[in-house]
Amino acid sequence: MVPVNQADQILKPHRRQYILGPEQHLVDVEWQTIELGPVVLSFCPELRAQAVQDLDGLTWILLGLAAQTNPNGKSPAEQIETTSTADVPKLRYDWAGRWLLVAKHRVQPDAGSQIGVLVGQDNSGRNWMSSSPVLLQELGGNDWQPFTPSYQTGAEFFPVPACSLVGATRLMPSQWVDPRNGRIHACQLLPDVPTRRPDDEILDELAARLKTGFQNVPHTDDPFWFGLSAGGDSRLMLAAAAASGREISTFTWIASRTKLCDRVLPPKLAECVGMSHTYVRAGPIVRSREQLAEEHAGKCLSRGN
Repeated sequence: MVPVNQADQILKPHRRQYILGPEQHLVDVEWQTIELGPVVLSFCPELRAQAVQDLDGLTWILLGLAAQTNPNGKSPAEQIETTSTADVPKLRYDWAGRWLLVAKHRVQPDAGSQIGVLVGQDNSGRNWMSSSPVLLQELGGNDWQPFTPSYQTGAEFFPVPACSLVGATRLMPSQWVDPRNGRIHACQLLPDVPTRRPDDEILDELAARLKTGFQNVPHTDDPFWFGLSAGGDSRLMLAAAAASGREISTFTWIASRTKLCDRVLPPKLAECVGMSHTYVRAGPIVRSREQLAEEHAGKCLSRGN
């Protein structure tokens, strides 16, 4: 059972969201701001934010969760401190996690762009960015697209770089944006892979980096939960999690569409590596919660999802 005060905090929209623009925009009294010269970052305090100065004295904000995967590497923040401004974006090749790198001249997503960067303008032509289409719509007044994603019939989401707002765009993982003018630039998504290295050597390094990534996820008082299915990619990550030595609990979401293999195998896989397992089962839809999801996400999700 969730404590009342924690439930109140959970049951509100725009948790862990941010807004980046020419001035602060506080969604509620708890939101915080960081000024970055010509732009201001406003964000929910539940979204982890770490300010770091690079070797040239420029401030970068690391939003979200970034973990070092190089067994011999320093933490992302420590790497930034010892790196010149021009070379900071190259550090991302060593980082796992769900993060966004923000400076006055550059916004760089992680390799999956998991913290969204939606880019749009207000009626005065000023550039705004946010992870929330609803907040960006409020700032810019953009119309919603005349259609919405459709669950299991057609597209269930807007494919990147499209988004649910007319006139706005979503940043791709292979792009970065200058928040001062809204210009989007292409960048190399992955580092060059040496063609002369033996395959076994490359695989050993990948295994070491997956293990190190789990080890370097910051420790908190909250449990370390790991979503587990019966798939091969899930088993690979489970093996890396087990090798890391971290205390991790696994769970599997059960809904009407969950496949039989995903219902049966996860607890057996967890048992093999000595981890606990919990089923999380879908219950009846609570209309107030559904309204909360709509207020938080707007028209970017299909109703079934």
